[in-house]
Amino acid sequence: MTATLALAGCEHRRASPEAGAGLPTLTRPWTVAEQTQAAVTIERLCRDAPTQLPSFGSPAFARMVAPENRLVLAKDQLEARQRDLTAHTAAHLQMYAAYVQCGRLGEALALNAALLEGYAESIAVGRAIRDAAADGSPDRARADRGLEHMTVGLVGGIGSTFGMLSDTSIPGVIPVEVGARLGAAIAAVRDDLPTGALDAHIAALRQAIATVADPDRKQALAAAAAAL
Repeated sequence: MTATLALAGCEHRRASPEAGAGLPTLTRPWTVAEQTQAAVTIERLCRDAPTQLPSFGSPAFARMVAPENRLVLAKDQLEARQRDLTAHTAAHLQMYAAYVQCGRLGEALALNAALLEGYAESIAVGRAIRDAAADGSPDRARADRGLEHMTVGLVGGIGSTFGMLSDTSIPGVIPVEVGARLGAAIAAVRDDLPTGALDAHIAALRQAIATVADPDRKQALAAAAAAL
């Protein structure tokens, strides 16, 4: 995750959200393949038609970040679910990067929240895989390494998220609902991180609430902090 947004300059010229911008059907949860297809479409729109990117609040964007999309991932076997979660999260990361590239702060952070929710479940599944392996076995050691890798990446990603939330030099509006979802997603994984790993970030977030002048940003920051 990155805290740098390109100044796309198209915020005020955005077209009305269309039916789906070439995305898969919006009327049911997306499969992993459909989420991956959607990520390719979002990248293309950012590159070729950025004003056509689905906006926060549109049916297309709501489907992109819907938690229920994870309900259709593999359920019967831990390793299969972990593979699906990994692919699903990779698609969200691809979409997130496109919205960052196109200077769409609110949507980027909404996708960031969906990413964090996916990481939280990946950690839970990874722990279950680890616990099912015999003590001292190569499988258990491999699972432990995977969990450590996810944890390190998550700490860095959350730090970047806090930076984007607090940095008023990055243009764009963060809907209060996005702030609340981000805070809840971070709270869901906080206990899986090293003790105190987020303390400085949370302190900076609370300080920003007191110092940020923009009322919309202040509300989003407060919603994130309240969920923590």
